[in-house]
Amino acid sequence: MKHKIYLLGVLIALSSCMKLKKKSADADASPSASVEASELQSSKNLTVNEFGYEYVFDKYRSFQEVKFNFPSSWPDEIIMIETELDEQKIEKKSVLRDNETRVKIVPLMSKYKVSYKFYKSVAENLELLDEAEVLPVLDLELATDLNIAQQFNLNAKTKTIFIANLRIDENAHLFLENYSGRIQIANLESKFGFIQTFDSNQRAPLGLDGRSGGSVTIEIANAQGELNLVMIGEKGGDGDNAAEPSESKRGMKGIDGEKSKYNLKDISSFLPGGFVCVKAGTKGLNGGKGIRGDDGGDGKNGGHSGKAIVKLAAGALLINSQNKGGVKGLGSLAGLGGPGGIGGKTGTESDPDQVCGSVPAGSEGPQGDSGKDGHDGEDGVASKNQLFINGLKADFESEN
Repeated sequence: MKHKIYLLGVLIALSSCMKLKKKSADADASPSASVEASELQSSKNLTVNEFGYEYVFDKYRSFQEVKFNFPSSWPDEIIMIETELDEQKIEKKSVLRDNETRVKIVPLMSKYKVSYKFYKSVAENLELLDEAEVLPVLDLELATDLNIAQQFNLNAKTKTIFIANLRIDENAHLFLENYSGRIQIANLESKFGFIQTFDSNQRAPLGLDGRSGGSVTIEIANAQGELNLVMIGEKGGDGDNAAEPSESKRGMKGIDGEKSKYNLKDISSFLPGGFVCVKAGTKGLNGGKGIRGDDGGDGKNGGHSGKAIVKLAAGALLINSQNKGGVKGLGSLAGLGGPGGIGGKTGTESDPDQVCGSVPAGSEGPQGDSGKDGHDGEDGVASKNQLFINGLKADFESEN
């Protein structure tokens, strides 16, 4: 029997109204979430040996901030180069001195992704310490699909995404593709919308494995409605097409026939009928068989589903969870064999008046054998998503 999950912020209401199955109180897997960014952070602080960043969010402020945390091993003087990743890519250089707090708070003024690179001076050169690409705080109302991975060219340098407000209408999708990292959502309203890795019909190009979904942690402070969480691998690419047969695969040419031998009867024998056959020519030999065709390309593997951990603090939300490996790519058909070789010429081809008779030229050889069909790839592997509510493990509304 399915259990409805009414995601309420009070533990008493959870136990009496939601029919949740309490699994554990694993604090490491379940940091709390709330509207303020300071309360949306992980329950585990960054150690002094880690570089990272977190959003400083204030809903009453016209701009937001990002706070960088520097390892204690970094020098006291750090050079920061900030680049807005728009068409102009204008750089701004700052020198951070006497960095005893190991923290730098930077205002987020751009609507674009911004690159932050941190260097130390070594002699007259700069040595990169670390870097991050930070998105602006997002406010999204999705009536249609949005591929956030493509819009912001997400990569491993973006560890955290902050969405102040996310509304997803029925059947609209927020696509993450293969993004791995942390997504913090202050307010979520879903009318049977989707947070999904890849479109279910998306297939990798020919000859390429499908990409796997990422490993993502979704921290939600307040939520309502019904959400579909779909982690699905990209379909594997089909095998490369075998090459069409070309002249390079033509069989060997047949040997020409031995030419006829003949003599003149007399000096006037250049006239018609003036030649006498000494030895009749032979026919040309048949051409050789065409070269075997190319094998079809092997289909590629589908991507793995990826995995999501959802950590919810408060609200009333139903979550349907689905994990599915990407479908395998299919092997392509074998290539056809090459054309047969051209037959050899007849030995009587140049006989004057055919005085030695006529024999045929060789025939074209048979077409070569086809190659082998390509093998199919393998389907990707499906993992399992997890849900935590106020630190307690819970069941999804539905799961497959």
